[in-house]
Amino acid sequence: DVGFKIYSTCASAQTIVQGMQQLRARGLSASNLQLLEIRLGKIAISNVGWPYKPADVVAAQMNASYAAAVTLLDGDASVEQFSEERLSDPAILDLAGRISFQLDTDIEKGGLNLRHASRLIAKTQEGIILETYNAQRQGGPGNEIPPERIQLKFRKLASPVVGVERAERIIELVTNLEILPDLRELENHLRPPK
Repeated sequence: DVGFKIYSTCASAQTIVQGMQQLRARGLSASNLQLLEIRLGKIAISNVGWPYKPADVVAAQMNASYAAAVTLLDGDASVEQFSEERLSDPAILDLAGRISFQLDTDIEKGGLNLRHASRLIAKTQEGIILETYNAQRQGGPGNEIPPERIQLKFRKLASPVVGVERAERIIELVTNLEILPDLRELENHLRPPK
């Protein structure tokens, strides 16, 4: 199987980003989070479950504390959330310090099928407990990404490079690839702008 990633994190942090978006939708915020416990299997803990220390972009992309914190703040974990200037953001560092990791025995029992699964348990300042579980990342086996979500990611990444109008035309051409008489127009739009 081929997997795709929606977010600018390593695969083991994808379900954590999803979980943080779900918790945000239920009212969790940077101001009301007291503690966040992220439960993972052993593989994911070794991949992403270590205390965040600002270093470089790749270190942030490989770190679940950073991914969870930036998602709670911004609602996303895309390219702009991993810019050099965000790596030492005091708000991200503060939130990352409120995050801990635990082995989840149920996830661990799932073996490789649950290697990217996560259970997030947030305690708010008011003492409310919010929990979410994601067994598989969007884009992983059996969890397809809706076409409109792929198009959104393409727009975010391509528009700054080729422009909004050209990005939209590329989406239109790719969407209708099977009925195009030839690929010349698409080829022209995929060339770097002059």
